[in-house]
Amino acid sequence: MGLEDLRKEIDLVDNDILELLSKRRSIVRQIAEIKKMEGLSTFDARRETKIKAKLKEKASGLGLDQEFILRLFDEILKNSREEQEKEG
Repeated sequence: MGLEDLRKEIDLVDNDILELLSKRRSIVRQIAEIKKMEGLSTFDARRETKIKAKLKEKASGLGLDQEFILRLFDEILKNSREEQEKEG
């Protein structure tokens, strides 16, 4: 497989990542509605701690840099809280 073919593969993966982030945002908005109806906070420290522990384990199993994955998901989780606050 040549360089251009590999770049096309990367482009497809990038598009998949964007599609999944869009799907995640849609779910986050639904969660925001439920939290608003139930009077719950947008931030759940215990939930985020569990998420991060699972991410570290999964990243390790996939041979990914755990710290990079945690930094990436810190941004994703921050964005999710911001989306929930907009909806709430």
